[in-house]
Amino acid sequence: MKDKFIKFLLFLVISLIMPVTVVISQAAKHLILTSSFEKGFIGPVSSHRTGGSFKNYSDTSAEWSKLQNTSCWLSPGDVHWLYCEIENRDTIDKTIKLYLNNVQAGITLLYSFKNGKLDSLGATGSLLPLNKRSSGDRSLSIPFLVAANETLNLYVKTSRKEVGITLTPILYDTLKGDMPVWTDNLLLTVLSFIFLIVITALVVLKYFLSKESFWFFLYIFFGFFYVLAASGYGSLYLWSKFPFLEENAAVLLGALSTSAFLEFSRIILNTKRLFPTFNKILLACIVIYPLAACLGFLFYNTSIQGAEYSSLLRIPYLLMPLCFGITLGISIYNVAVKKKREFGWFIGVFSFYFLMVLVLILLETGSIAYNHNIHAVLLSFGALPQMVLTLIFLLHRILKLLEFRNREILSVRLQGQQDLMKERLRVSKDLHDEVGATLSGIAMYSHLTKEQIKIGNALEVTQSLNIMQQSAGEMVDKLNDIVWLVNPTHDSMQELIQRLEEYATDMAHARNMQVKLSVPPGLIEYKMPVESRRSIYLFCKEAINNAVKYSEGTLLELIIIKSGGLMQFNVTDNGKGFDPATVQRGNGLENMQRRADDIGAKLQMNSVRDKGCSVSLQVKIN
Repeated sequence: MKDKFIKFLLFLVISLIMPVTVVISQAAKHLILTSSFEKGFIGPVSSHRTGGSFKNYSDTSAEWSKLQNTSCWLSPGDVHWLYCEIENRDTIDKTIKLYLNNVQAGITLLYSFKNGKLDSLGATGSLLPLNKRSSGDRSLSIPFLVAANETLNLYVKTSRKEVGITLTPILYDTLKGDMPVWTDNLLLTVLSFIFLIVITALVVLKYFLSKESFWFFLYIFFGFFYVLAASGYGSLYLWSKFPFLEENAAVLLGALSTSAFLEFSRIILNTKRLFPTFNKILLACIVIYPLAACLGFLFYNTSIQGAEYSSLLRIPYLLMPLCFGITLGISIYNVAVKKKREFGWFIGVFSFYFLMVLVLILLETGSIAYNHNIHAVLLSFGALPQMVLTLIFLLHRILKLLEFRNREILSVRLQGQQDLMKERLRVSKDLHDEVGATLSGIAMYSHLTKEQIKIGNALEVTQSLNIMQQSAGEMVDKLNDIVWLVNPTHDSMQELIQRLEEYATDMAHARNMQVKLSVPPGLIEYKMPVESRRSIYLFCKEAINNAVKYSEGTLLELIIIKSGGLMQFNVTDNGKGFDPATVQRGNGLENMQRRADDIGAKLQMNSVRDKGCSVSLQVKIN
C-alpha cells in the first residue's frame, strides 16, 4: 500500500512537471498561441541572418544566430531575415498582426514556409505608399492568419539602404488587442501645435524681419517636417514614392532644423564677440551636420555604403551634445553672472535639446532598443517643448525690443517738439531782429519824409524814399530766406546749391564777375538737417556778398568737397585780397564766425594781397 502511494505521488509530480517542461522547452524554441494569447514579442524566439536570397531555416540553421532580446539591430545596406515558429494551440483560427515597432523600416516582406513552398503574407514599409501597405497605417504592420492547431514557419525580410534601424517585432491577436492608438493621437496633436508655431513664426518673420526671426522660422519649418518624417506620417502621405528622399528624410530634416537652431542660438548668445572659441565650434557643427546628412543622397549614384554613412554620421552626432552643452553653459552664465533673466527660457530649451540628442544618439546607434510607444513620447515631448520655449523666448525678446523702440519714438517725438519750439523761437527772433528792425527804419523814414515834404525839401525826400525802397527790398529778401529755410521740401543739398548759385549769379552780375560751381555728383541728394542748412546757407551768402562787394575780382567760385566724415564749403575769388592779420573784423566776418560756431563747424580764411581770398567752412556729417 505504501509503495503504491509513493508511485502515485511520483506519477502526479511527473504529470505536473512534464507539461511545464514541455511548455518551457517549446517556449524557448517558438511562440505558442493559446486561447489567452493577446500579444507577444517574437524576438526571444527568433533567429537572424543577412543575405539577399531565401534560405530554409531547417536546412541552414547553422547560418542563423539566435536573438538575445526583443530587438534586432539591422545594419544599413544589408538584406536581413528574421525567422520564428508560431504554433496555434487554440481550437479556432487566429488573425494575427505583426508590428515592426519602427516607422522607418524601408520595405518589409512577410513569408510563410509550408509544405516546401514559400508563400507571401504581405508587405509594408516606409518606402511603400499607403495603397501598397498590407495595413494602411503609420506604424507598419502586416496581418496574417494562423489556422487552428497549425505551426507556421514565419520569415521576415527587410532592409534599409542608409542609416541602420532597430526592429522590435511584436504580434497582436486582432480580436483581443492592437497597437494602442494613443501614440497616433499624441503625435497628431503635437504636429498640429507645431504647425501653429510654424504659422506664428511666419507672421513674426513678416512683421519683425531680422536674423533671429529668419533662423527661428527655418528651425521651426524644418523641425515640423522632421517630426513628420520621424513619426512616419511623412512617408505615409508625402514622400514614400521617392525612396532617395524617404531613406534620408529624417536625418536631413533633423540636421537642417538643428543647424538653423544653432545659428539662431549663436546670434542670440552673441558668441562671435563674447566667446570666439566656442563660436568656431558652433559654426563647424552648423556646416558639418547638414553636409554629412546630404551625403545620404549620394548612395543612389555612387558606391558609398550604408555602413560608411552610419560611421560618418557619428561625427556630427557626437558633436551635437558638445554644442548643446556649450550653449547650455553660456545660457547659465548669462543668467547667473550677467543677470540676464530672459536666458532662463534658453536654459530650458537647451536642457530639452541636450537630453533629446543623447537619447536619439542611443536610439540611432542601437544602444537603446527602439520602441514605437517610447519613440512617440520622446518625439512629442522632446520637439514640442523646445519649440514652445524658443517661441516664448523670441516673443519676449520682440516685446522688449518694441518697448525699447517705443521709448525711442517717444524720445524722438519729444526731441522733435523741442526742435520745433526752438525753430519757432529762432524764426520769431529773426522776424524781430531782421524784419522788425527794417520796418521800424521804414516807419521812421516815412515820418521824416512827411516833415521833409512840408518844408519842400525835394532832395531829402528823394533820399528818404530811396532808403525806404532799399530797406523794403532787403526785408523782402530776408522774408524769402526765412520762408525758404523753414520749408522741409528744401532740405536736399541740390536745393541749397541751387539757391546759393542763384544768389551768387545775381550778386556777381552787377560787378561783371563770372560764377563757377563745383559739386561732386554724389552730394546732390544728401539731406541736410534744418539747423545746419540754415547756418551753411547764411554763411555762404555772407561770404558771397563780401567777395562781390570788396574783392574787385572777376571770378567767384563756389566749391563743395566731401572727404570722409567732413563736408567743406569754399567761397573763393581772384580779387585784391587782404592781410588777415591786419584786417579789421566787421559784422560780416563776425556773422560768419557765429554761423560756424552754431553748428560746431570750423571756419578757415586764406587771403594774400593781389591773389584773392578763400573762405571755407568744414562741417561734420553723418
